[in-house]
Amino acid sequence: NNTNIKKIYIMGFLETLNAIPEDFDYTIKKYEELGVHVFIIQQNPFYDKMLFERHKRSKSNNAKFSITINQYEDQLKDFRKFQEKYKNSSAVTFITIEDILCDNETCPIEKEGYTYYNDARHLSNYAISLLKERIQKSL
Repeated sequence: NNTNIKKIYIMGFLETLNAIPEDFDYTIKKYEELGVHVFIIQQNPFYDKMLFERHKRSKSNNAKFSITINQYEDQLKDFRKFQEKYKNSSAVTFITIEDILCDNETCPIEKEGYTYYNDARHLSNYAISLLKERIQKSL
């Protein structure tokens, strides 16, 4: 019980939401009781491992190495449920990132020669640097 903690950031929790949503609700409730503000950073797009491996072997930067906005929205359906559930909570803030990693149609693995990913799911230092300002503004 450390009441010195005032903020906590959570990212990449979709599997948790799918597996044990009641545990997530319990965790949020306990943080609220402690006066801790929870910032939930939207899950980044993720890719089929085979697509990512083909991208690594290719010298091409084109749309075949991306997912569509609709595919990303499908990945986010559980995130959106929790976003709706906690939209009026003063203890929870959602930080969205799709406008940083995606355009109006696709979410590419790389842009202008800079890769957004270390592997099919985990963001590269370059992508994290793009998100840094958005996250810092929430402090």
